[in-house]
Amino acid sequence: MSIDLPFKQSYMLSQIETVKECTKAIELNPNYTKALVLRAEAHEKLEHFEESLTVKLNANRMVVGTLRGFDQFMNLVVDNTVEVNGDDKRDTGMVVIRGNNIVTVEAFEPVGRSS
Repeated sequence: MSIDLPFKQSYMLSQIETVKECTKAIELNPNYTKALVLRAEAHEKLEHFEESLTVKLNANRMVVGTLRGFDQFMNLVVDNTVEVNGDDKRDTGMVVIRGNNIVTVEAFEPVGRSS
């Protein structure tokens, strides 16, 4: 069991580094889809499922919620979702958002952690 521990630590550190590097790339170009996907995959491998997201959709729609999962087509499962339309806000619960409707995805700090 102790032989496996250094590998796990190294693997986790590489995923954390991936998150940091992708975040830097996204700050330079918020529409860099590859960096968004790689960062999401790294968060998934680190089991950071409590990421709060803002998802901008086509037709000027926007939802805010907690990421629960995604697939290779960037379909998202988002829980505790609030749909925002101007000043109107509507709780919609858990939703599946098709990847082809997504314009941008913005992640916030993990839920439950303070800065």
